[in-house]
Amino acid sequence: MQPDPQQADKVIGMLATSWQANADNTVFTFYLDPAATFADGTPVTAEDAAFSLERTVKLDKSPAFIINQFGFTKENVTDRIKAKNAHTLEMTLGAPASESFLLYCLSATVGSVVSKVAT
Repeated sequence: MQPDPQQADKVIGMLATSWQANADNTVFTFYLDPAATFADGTPVTAEDAAFSLERTVKLDKSPAFIINQFGFTKENVTDRIKAKNAHTLEMTLGAPASESFLLYCLSATVGSVVSKVAT
């Protein structure tokens, strides 16, 4: 995710081509670009995205609060952030959240995706 350079009040997808929230804004599903690759040419998968967010929560360094505020803890993050398939990521929050707020938080560096294999 990244803030739209043309309209600062909007967020646009980089890796995510689209996303949707359930009716009460507690489950967010992100559909990732199947053509996305890391700099070394390996494909970026939803498993990489889930791993990256889980890693942030489990390392619990100061920027983790950006993700943790959505109810993620070391104990629950593996169950709440999952790759549903190679290009679909699902996040189950601890409480309803504003879609735009979640998207802006994911646009922070702490929401960056790293390769699960390379780490």
